[in-house]
Amino acid sequence: MDTESMLAHGWQPNGSFISKTAKVSTLASIAPMVVVGPGTIIQPDAVIQRCVTIGAGVRVEKGCIIRPGATIGCRVQLGRDVCVGAFCVLGSDFLLERNTRIPDFATLSGKPEAYAEDESESVEPIMTNVNAGAQLSKNVVLGLGARVGRAVLANGVVIGYGGKISDDSQLGAFAAVGFDAEVFGVSMGKRAQLGAAGRLVNKGLADHEALLSAPFEHALLN
Repeated sequence: MDTESMLAHGWQPNGSFISKTAKVSTLASIAPMVVVGPGTIIQPDAVIQRCVTIGAGVRVEKGCIIRPGATIGCRVQLGRDVCVGAFCVLGSDFLLERNTRIPDFATLSGKPEAYAEDESESVEPIMTNVNAGAQLSKNVVLGLGARVGRAVLANGVVIGYGGKISDDSQLGAFAAVGFDAEVFGVSMGKRAQLGAAGRLVNKGLADHEALLSAPFEHALLN
């Protein structure tokens, strides 16, 4: 394929590939070796750094920064001034609210593409949501449908499918919350675990390495 044909198919002189159906503002900054999928929208003042891969149907709003080596799945919405750290992996069907900061090396799993392809287009997508006030450390893993409010998640925290972490919650390093479990304003210590469909309520502290069974509700008092 000659140079003219490559450019016609979406290849850029700097080695990036931008789908012909993507809409990328001329005021956005696109570094070399970037891949932008079909139907994706990148607004003015967005900065996409080297070796970033962005899937189909993504919306990157004004002022967003995606740092080197990050991978963004399909149908992800990045609100204004969101910053996605280096080498992060964001799965499909994600919503990151305005001013959200995702640290380097975080993994937010979202929807596996193999599942998404089999799903009817008429089915409402299951979104994973991270509030702008959330503080996430490195190596955090969020499952499909997880919702994180203005909470603090330390290094290595894992939130399962459909897990909910409310405002003012704090999860220590390597704490784990099972699928459909809920944490409301509670501090969980290092390596504490809440089983599937469990609920932690009221302000208090789940000790380090505590193992809380499910589906019971645990009320932690001050």
